[in-house]
Amino acid sequence: MNPARRSRLISLGAFAVGAAIFAATLYYIDFHLIASMGRRLAIAVALSLVASGIWHLARTWAWAWCFPASVKIPFLRLARVRLAAEAFSYLTLRGIAGEPLKVVLLAHEVDPRIATAAVALERIGYMVGTTLVIGAGSLIAIA
Repeated sequence: MNPARRSRLISLGAFAVGAAIFAATLYYIDFHLIASMGRRLAIAVALSLVASGIWHLARTWAWAWCFPASVKIPFLRLARVRLAAEAFSYLTLRGIAGEPLKVVLLAHEVDPRIATAAVALERIGYMVGTTLVIGAGSLIAIA
């Protein structure tokens, strides 16, 4: 089987698994409870989705900066790869499988060494940024 066909089959299989998990999730959601919660829940969900979307876009933007200037990958491609890897991470041990998956998904566009370095740099930047935010919050809480 040629690599393009195999890649297409893997993509379709991943989509089918994702669709099945989504359908199972919808099966167990109590829509009557959600409807009774009304406007409060709708506002909270909308704000949560906006905050999550901004967070994902900011991390994708930061990751795009981690590639050398000579490497041009479209932002939407990076966003799709990052979201796919994040989703896969939630199904496995957090971060162990998702980060290498980014390198694998970008293998056709970028040298794996460059992709690995960009993933590692973004991850280190994320950890440093998180440490600074938590440290600042702790100092404020102490004060």
